[in-house]
This record gives sequence, structure tokens and C-alpha cells, in this order.
Amino acid sequence: MHSFSRRAARAAARTLVVPLSAALLWAGAPAAFAHTDLTSSTPADGATLDALPASIGLTFSDDMSREYAKLALTAPDGTAAGAGEPQVDGKSASLAVQPGLPPGTYTVGYRVVSADGHPVSGSYRFTVRETALAAPAAPSPTPSAGPGPVQRRCDRLGDRRHPRPDHHDHPGRAVGALRPP
Repeated sequence: MHSFSRRAARAAARTLVVPLSAALLWAGAPAAFAHTDLTSSTPADGATLDALPASIGLTFSDDMSREYAKLALTAPDGTAAGAGEPQVDGKSASLAVQPGLPPGTYTVGYRVVSADGHPVSGSYRFTVRETALAAPAAPSPTPSAGPGPVQRRCDRLGDRRHPRPDHHDHPGRAVGALRPP
């Protein structure tokens, strides 16, 4: 009977050890199979800005490889708007922006390779709104006091000598005026 209990103990150990080992491997797998993701950007995806930023910045979930980092900024007219090469520091990558570019929708494109060799690429857009230069305010028209007393009397009487200023179709005659009896 002694051998039967050892056999049972070994079987029980195998049935417990195998699932426990599988669970430990599965719990560690996400770290091994995880890919680098873009965690933040400046300016943010879909942002609307009053002015073009001096640089764009991207932050990833893992360290980046300097030699494989590609960042591009495209202006509204389709031309390159980035200045120089991307700068990579750990999880962050940045690109200087050419000054004096027009307002509109800009596209940021990126392709980077994380330190573990996984490539990550994507793009997003932001908008620089057109700012109007402050123009001097035009003087507002003063409200008209309406026709003067003479014009009101002429309109009422249908006087042909004083036609209404808005009826110049028939000089000397007020259109629609009543003839005196």
C-alpha cells in the first residue's frame, strides 16, 4: 500500500504543477508579447492651436532606438514642415518645426523601432487656426431719426415738388403720390 500512496502523490503533483506552470508562463507572456504604443503626443491628436508649435513631441511606452526613429510633419499644402532630424531620448522622440508656416491642418507621421526591435508606426492630425489681425473697428452708423417734418408732410400730401429720395424713377414726380383734389 505504501507504493500506491507514492504513486498517487506523484500524480497529484503532476496535475497541480503543470497547470501552475502554465499559469505562471501565461502571466509573464503579456510583457514578452507587448508592443510599443504611443502614449502621448504634443500637440495632441485632433488639437486646435492658435499658433504653430516650435516642435512636436511623442512619448512611447518603451525606449526607442535612435537609429531607426523617423518623424515627419506635413504642412496643409503637402510640403515637409519638419526641421532637421528627430531627437530620441529614451521613450521620447521630438522634431523641430519650421517657423512661419501657414495655418491649416498638419499631419504628424512616425515610424520608430523600440529597443526590443518592434516597429511602431502611425499618424495623427492637428490644426493651427487662422488668427485674424486686429483691424480697427469700423464706425457704426448712427441710427437715422427718420424723415424730417417737411418730408413727412410732403409724403402725406403727395407733393410733387418734393419726391421721396428713394423714388428717382420719375424725376419731379413722387411715385404713388396722391394728386391733390
